[in-house]
Amino acid sequence: MIFHEFSCDNGGGSYQGDDTVCADGCLQNAYGACCTISGGCVDYYEAGCNIAGGEYQGAGTTCDSGICEACSTDLDGNGETDVSDLLEVVGEWGNAGSLPADINGDGTVGVADLLLIIENWGPC
Repeated sequence: MIFHEFSCDNGGGSYQGDDTVCADGCLQNAYGACCTISGGCVDYYEAGCNIAGGEYQGAGTTCDSGICEACSTDLDGNGETDVSDLLEVVGEWGNAGSLPADINGDGTVGVADLLLIIENWGPC
């Protein structure tokens, strides 16, 4: 794969010169799932994910696989599902479209979201 200097530098790479090819296929620039600090997921390259404070899941992984959903119940981003997350769900109870409290994405905060909090209680 051939990259131009600008693209390489902005992608967190180390430019090796025109017409050079990465021995590893430039995996350091390959997109993969990036679990964001807010509990979401974006398909992004490793350096960009790290700069944004996310956790890169590896080249070729995708958000479609659900790889970042393990902490979807950590609504406040403190690294665990705990009483503050439970209170967020209770505080939004019955509301439509309340993110992030609508954990299962069915459009309403309710019993299913509460059960997900209980099921995932503890450290992420």
